[in-house]
Amino acid sequence: FFFDVLALVGLNPNGVDVYLRTLMAIDAEVVDRDIMHSPEETRRNTLIKDGMREQCIPALVESWFQILQAYQHTHSELTCQCLEVMGAYVSWIDLNLIANDRFVNLLLSHMSMEELREAACDCLFEIINKGMDPVDKTKLVESLCQVLQSAGFFNVEQEEDVDFLAKFSRLMNGMGQSLVLSWTKLSKTGDEKVSAETLRAIESKVPLMLQLLIHEDDDISANIVAFCYDYLHVLKQLPALNEQQKSNVE
Repeated sequence: FFFDVLALVGLNPNGVDVYLRTLMAIDAEVVDRDIMHSPEETRRNTLIKDGMREQCIPALVESWFQILQAYQHTHSELTCQCLEVMGAYVSWIDLNLIANDRFVNLLLSHMSMEELREAACDCLFEIINKGMDPVDKTKLVESLCQVLQSAGFFNVEQEEDVDFLAKFSRLMNGMGQSLVLSWTKLSKTGDEKVSAETLRAIESKVPLMLQLLIHEDDDISANIVAFCYDYLHVLKQLPALNEQQKSNVE
């Protein structure tokens, strides 16, 4: 079915719009947990997802990359629509299809484009929000944070676009909370070395968290509050605080 649609629309903007809307409709029907389904519908949906994973997801992902590349400079609405589709599907497809150099580099370039940056932020948030092994999640968050920091996105005091900063604050909140969840899981396993590395990863995000927390725009500060609470909860579980941790609390 998808290959038939792709063959029909090619890279025609109107056809791509229909194609992306179809994908969102399928995700809403098959995956959306807010919609109540009967046991029979749930079994059917599981079969549909399994069939898509086996037969067509890699081709769909490749089509998203082609769409993003083709339209990023000419059709911002279609590009944002495609980013929304990616964000929706990432929760149930193989993350490696999207969390790779070519997609991440493309998303980073979108974060530097005024009309695309908020949608790119939302897409990265969904990637970070995907359930996965705590060690792998920490590696993913750290790798994304490194490229974001290198690209200058951590210099929030120089950013004047408050709407984007609100999205960026939400993204950093998601990253922080993901790290805290990983640390909590790893602490219970008794692996002190890995949990200590994750704690250091959390600590490295605190200066940026505090910058966003004290921002004069309420949306920006509100979006990082959950990470702040989670961090304080982590500190309460430590046997003793070092000087930097005490300073963070003050």
